[in-house]
Amino acid sequence: MEVYKTKAEKVDVVANFLINGPPCGWLFLVGMNCGGEGKTMATGEAIELCKKSFGEESIIRLPCNNDSNAQKLVLMKKDSTIVKTIVHVNNWNPHWEFMASEWDAQVARFERSDL
Repeated sequence: MEVYKTKAEKVDVVANFLINGPPCGWLFLVGMNCGGEGKTMATGEAIELCKKSFGEESIIRLPCNNDSNAQKLVLMKKDSTIVKTIVHVNNWNPHWEFMASEWDAQVARFERSDL
């Protein structure tokens, strides 16, 4: 599992998944402190970059149920069948590892920067 610490690295990994990743795919962003690692920040900034690239109304966020273990964002490109799912995982465990393997998900671990 790749580990990312800087803001630029975190935004880049999410943006690359959204723009260059598989046509339909999963990205698991893993944090170990239940928050503060930059998962939400990186996802938000990457979505904004996509909107600038493809147009403001190009990305649709689909509703989904979330719980305290993970937050899921399902994004679809307008007028397309492309669906990307980003899961913010708070505590990595064998359950998530199995799901990532079964769904062929890209997994990235975010840590707080030492700066």
